[in-house]
Amino acid sequence: MIRNAKSATRKLVRDPLAFCLDSRFSSLNKYGDEVLKQQKKELITLGAAMKQSCVTIIMTAYNTGAYVESALRSILEQSHQNLEVMVIDDASTDETLNILKTLSQKDKRVKVFSSKVNHGTYWSKNWCLSRATGDFIAFHDSDDVSHPDRIRAQLGAFVKWPELKACTVRWQRIMEGRNDHVLMEGKATRMALISLMIKRDTVLDKVGFFDCVRIAADSEYVSRLGHIFGPRGVRNLRHVLYTGLLREGSLTTGNAGGTLWQLHSDSSKGPENSIMFERTLQGERALYHTAFHEWQKSMAQSGRPMKLAFPQEARPFDAPSAITGGCMDRSLETVREV
Repeated sequence: MIRNAKSATRKLVRDPLAFCLDSRFSSLNKYGDEVLKQQKKELITLGAAMKQSCVTIIMTAYNTGAYVESALRSILEQSHQNLEVMVIDDASTDETLNILKTLSQKDKRVKVFSSKVNHGTYWSKNWCLSRATGDFIAFHDSDDVSHPDRIRAQLGAFVKWPELKACTVRWQRIMEGRNDHVLMEGKATRMALISLMIKRDTVLDKVGFFDCVRIAADSEYVSRLGHIFGPRGVRNLRHVLYTGLLREGSLTTGNAGGTLWQLHSDSSKGPENSIMFERTLQGERALYHTAFHEWQKSMAQSGRPMKLAFPQEARPFDAPSAITGGCMDRSLETVREV
């Protein structure tokens, strides 16, 4: 009881809005919802004044030909139009690359790159990060869609909180081929790691690049950002501005990626027409999470820098060999612009 009270107090002090939104009391929820609506309007207004700021959006794609056009169009139709869009095809075997080529011919903001070797999404993100020119950098998956005001709202957050170095938004999930609400551990929305936006120069100077592994490096990166910049430097905005697709074969749902997904059959625990999933980390993903948390804790306690370079010369900490294959490639010439 005492421990829960202390945790609630810390949350109230750190983020009063989140405290209200997550409260068990409906009156606080209602108040939080109203504040959230007003904050969204404020952030969009502030972001609208950032027209001169270029945002690089990085997308990696692998065999997402059925989805990548919708994903890319949701970026190009952002209310913030000053964009550099970098899309890297990671050795797809379907029509993904041809679709990207066609779209890039219609919009000069889109730069398409192709790799003959499959390196995984984080090596590919790093390759783009090392060449991005925007004042800010944001990320996007090739089978998801963003709300038209996502980028503008996130830019507004950097204006509202000048000490901010990185921020994410919330996402809702949809299941391929169904219209049901997807509840993850009973929640309709959650923080979307993929929605991360960073101040390019500051973050790359202090934090560096993603860890070069096949899965879960976004979790490690956001955690590392928090260690380096603290709660004032990293914010999870509570606005739902991103929609993620749950589909078979993706990194998110694939059990081989170290996540066990269990469909909850008790519909009484959620709203009508809802699908409830319980997620459990296991295998390589669970081992990786443990390893990076221990490494970050050790580095923080000793005061040693956590900045990671790209390409990586060596592993910063042990990781299962099953998730590092092809990720330590130091040859950057395998990727070319098309």
